[in-house]
Amino acid sequence: HPSSWGGSDGSDASHPCTLAQAVACINKSTYSGTQTLFLTGDVTMSSTSAFTFEKDSLLTSAGSTPHTIKAGSSSATVSFTVGSTAAAAVTFSNCIVDGAGYAADHLVSVANGTFTLGTGATLRNNASATYGCGVYVSGSTAKFVIDGGTISSCSAGTSGGAVYITSSG
Repeated sequence: HPSSWGGSDGSDASHPCTLAQAVACINKSTYSGTQTLFLTGDVTMSSTSAFTFEKDSLLTSAGSTPHTIKAGSSSATVSFTVGSTAAAAVTFSNCIVDGAGYAADHLVSVANGTFTLGTGATLRNNASATYGCGVYVSGSTAKFVIDGGTISSCSAGTSGGAVYITSSG
């Protein structure tokens, strides 16, 4: 973890960091295995936030109660991308990503690699004017696996309210 974070390096519960810092740390890591990002509480976005995972990662809640990552307003939406430049295997488990009814286009976009919506994970309450409001799968090497997770209350103006897979996906 970069020392420039000044004590908020996310190395343990007494050194919390932001979600953006944690994802950046994972992407910069030279570790070749799956890295786990623990949510220690609910997160409400204060500005539009797009997080990209380029390394194998697990996003889960610390403890048995799922924590929520939630859009704060129409100008504070949340989205995740799996593998924009490098193939990644990313799993969400025991956590909730909540679009809060605001249009974030896609809660998760899979470009390169595999996204697994695992046990206890929920994508919910999102709206898209186009396609794939919950999960949008677009790359020729992109895969989506649902293994115990749920997608609810997601709607798209064109098609694929829960999941949309392009012809190259």
